[in-house]
Amino acid sequence: MVVRMASPFVSVIVITRNRPQMLRDCLRHLLAQEYKPFEVIVVDSSSDSRTQEVITSEFPRVQYIYFPRGKNKMPQARNLGLRHARGEIIAFIDDDGMVQPGWLAALVPTFLDPTVGAAGGMVLDPGEVPQADDGAVSIGVILPDGGCLTNFCTMVNAPRPVDHLRGCNMAFARHALGRIGGFDAMYTGSNFREETDMFIRLKHAGFQVLYDSDALVLHLAAWKESYGRGLDDIKYRFSISRNHTYFLCKNLATWKAWRSYFLGDTRRLFSEALRTPRLVPLALVDVLGKLTGLGAFILVRPIRLLLGYSRKEHVIAATRKGVPELKSSQTG
Repeated sequence: MVVRMASPFVSVIVITRNRPQMLRDCLRHLLAQEYKPFEVIVVDSSSDSRTQEVITSEFPRVQYIYFPRGKNKMPQARNLGLRHARGEIIAFIDDDGMVQPGWLAALVPTFLDPTVGAAGGMVLDPGEVPQADDGAVSIGVILPDGGCLTNFCTMVNAPRPVDHLRGCNMAFARHALGRIGGFDAMYTGSNFREETDMFIRLKHAGFQVLYDSDALVLHLAAWKESYGRGLDDIKYRFSISRNHTYFLCKNLATWKAWRSYFLGDTRRLFSEALRTPRLVPLALVDVLGKLTGLGAFILVRPIRLLLGYSRKEHVIAATRKGVPELKSSQTG
């Protein structure tokens, strides 16, 4: 049985690299939260000392962890933060995410129900404004082909069950993470789908995932080092295709998913490439990414089976290198 405190201790983990000014603004917003108690952990993979200097000189209460060679290793960075987190609730925001007043106060009550494994809130990207819920909006839905409906700019009157959340505004119950382990380090490059994978594993372990629009984060969608944000970027296209294929094979390996993504999507890309020759390299890179993602799944599946985990369980061994073993200190 999980025992819930009225004001549980919260750990907030921020992953950053080479954006000290943006991190400074992020931390100022975060430390202005009225909810107590909580700690802040920064995991930094920067190539210079500017970020560390900002933390040391301006934010002495923030725990700083340096992660060398952490470039494009979001799952590993998250797991490193998890190993140092003391909270019964563990939240993640991006360094270009500005939490708004009442963010933690809105998130924490959702975890009073021990069946809730994760919760998150509204995310407004540049140019977005909150949208009213007209009853026909699908929020946080994972489609059969692995595609995701977001609509995380929608206002809701009460926390609503969803399939997934945005990685820049998500929190987890420690006891739930103790059941399923940490983030899967097989999501590489852009790390696309690494957080979606977590939510599928939580739901298959019997936990709820909730969305509460009162927990608001303004997301600046800053440029990410080494990866553009457009699908016309070769590296980004490869990484998206590779990670989504791995995600599908691991979690949604159905004929409908294969037909839609592997056959339908590939056919569409090459049809566009035939009409627009400059798109041919992107179509070829997309296929290469899909084949690489399939290979990654085939490579790790025997290890999962050897460790005793079936595909349906969607669980990564908590003792595997780079994945923390989390145990609740409030269990009995």
